[in-house]
Amino acid sequence: MLRLENLSKRYKTGDLALTNVSLEIPDGQLVALIGPSGAGKSTLIRCVNRLVDATEGKIHLGDREVTSLSTADLRRARRRMGMIFQEYALVASTSRLTQRIKVDFPAPDGPISATNCPSGISSDTLVR
Repeated sequence: MLRLENLSKRYKTGDLALTNVSLEIPDGQLVALIGPSGAGKSTLIRCVNRLVDATEGKIHLGDREVTSLSTADLRRARRRMGMIFQEYALVASTSRLTQRIKVDFPAPDGPISATNCPSGISSDTLVR
């Protein structure tokens, strides 16, 4: 299981990219982070695998706290993570992906938003 507890990231420029993000992802669960440019998706992934360090909070992978791992232990932990960054362009455009999600996961009361997302979907995260 991957568990994030109150994860925040503030860059040296003062820009706040993540604020108190907490979530749990069970083993074997496929998760896609979707949202507009600048929403913090890449920063979140980079914090999880520690390509950048979070300013605050904890990251747990199984029973290990990733935020305190040595370099060698971090390498071993990364072998249990699978991530695809947006640079790989698996879909031609974000708007096309958003439209596909609205068809596959229609919200009962109009377009998907933070207040009417179907079970398992948030405005920034799709769990399928």
